[in-house]
Amino acid sequence: MTQNSGHANNHPTIKDVAALAQVAPKTVSRVINEEPYVSSTTKERVLSAIKELHYRPDVHAADLKRGKSHSRTLGVLLGARPNPFSSSVHWSIDSIAVQHSSLVLASALTGNQDRDSKTVDEMLSRRIDGLILVTAASSQDYLIPEIRRGLAVVFADSTSMGLPSDTVMSDNYTGAINGTRALLSIGHRNMAYLGAKKNVYTVSQRRKGFLAAVKESSLPMDNIDLVDDMDERKAYTVTCRLIDRARAKRPTAIFAGQNLIARGVIRALRTRGLEKSIAIISFDDADMFDMLDPGITVIKQNPENIGRIAANMAFERIDGLTAEPRHILLPTELIPRGSGEIPPTQ
Repeated sequence: MTQNSGHANNHPTIKDVAALAQVAPKTVSRVINEEPYVSSTTKERVLSAIKELHYRPDVHAADLKRGKSHSRTLGVLLGARPNPFSSSVHWSIDSIAVQHSSLVLASALTGNQDRDSKTVDEMLSRRIDGLILVTAASSQDYLIPEIRRGLAVVFADSTSMGLPSDTVMSDNYTGAINGTRALLSIGHRNMAYLGAKKNVYTVSQRRKGFLAAVKESSLPMDNIDLVDDMDERKAYTVTCRLIDRARAKRPTAIFAGQNLIARGVIRALRTRGLEKSIAIISFDDADMFDMLDPGITVIKQNPENIGRIAANMAFERIDGLTAEPRHILLPTELIPRGSGEIPPTQ
């Protein structure tokens, strides 16, 4: 079977709208551009045809008429909350796009399907050739018709949630197991896990990995504090509460499920003067983590590699070089710097 390398030909045209509305194409153009001299009855008929056909104005065609050139374009939707990881993925996608003489249109994923769908509609009106979603948390079912029309869709740092699309992400589950085992191996028996939102697939895998390592060690769950839905501010508050307990009941080690969460934990430990007494491991590295005393032990991902692979997957699919969806899982690396090697003091 020959794979369609584009999707534009499957979209209704302005002539299709004109035929359905029984008007001239120029009249449709006037309605779209909100020009005068179109009766309300005709305008209503045209708008009804646009809605029925799911027609989107071709911004590229309009640009060409204005003398503007067009190169291939990738749409990129990034997790709404800015963080160093997403920024690195975005930068890497941009770098690959430059090599392909292509443009990148970027916007934020909000988690609101109606709003995200409208963002994608706007990108599609500009005839993007492919779409990369970075750290998507909620269902993206609105993309199904576009994938069927041939839009190249790649999920980076997330699962495709059942859509027939390429994916690339870190092996979050194994990474979390390895980090937790490292803490257990030096004798930690009272630990806390501070994670982000569980509806994010990668976050849920880290949580499962942490719990799997705890279970294999036969450590009672009564010894574990499991706290979800954290951000940097909440992590600071929760960590202060945990370490202000009586010494025998406070955790001797904290697993931070994301680097922004780790920042909150670090600030709390330093505020209490306990940065050399309580161990911490962060899933994800960040600037300055290696400059602190002690340095922060991290489970390191390679966001630049994730972005590079995602972009190459998108261009290969745009060019019709692949058929079945591909799913790439990348290894993480545990980097000891001192904070994760602090032994329990209780």
